Amino acid sequence: MSADERISDVRKEKPKVYLKRITFNDDTDLQLKRNSIIVFTGADNCGKSQVLKDIELCFDKSTHKSKIVVKESECEYLGSIDEGSFIKEHFIINKQGMYQPLGLSASYSNEVLNILVLCQDLVQVKMRFSSS
Repeated sequence: MSADERISDVRKEKPKVYLKRITFNDDTDLQLKRNSIIVFTGADNCGKSQVLKDIELCFDKSTHKSKIVVKESECEYLGSIDEGSFIKEHFIINKQGMYQPLGLSASYSNEVLNILVLCQDLVQVKMRFSSS
């Protein structure tokens, strides 16, 4: 494999997002390392699922929904998408012309989708979590 081919392979790295920090409404600041595994435990209705919903809202700047548990989050984005295969595999374009993740009722504008595409790991985790 030539040097140009190796550089091309690096450029085709699938997009990834890593949560670097989550700040909760009580000002608890959770610093995270790349590839951290985060587990929230607690009683029913204590906010475990709401944390995921709030993190998703942190990515969607077009919404006016209020976050309940998370004040803000900080992410690190790696990789890029050179083709639309991720979008074709995970989204449909609904009747309103918005991008809708397969299996979910939410839909996103192209601007928001660009953020979500970089956050494919988060979307997949949420989809898995929602189905359990």
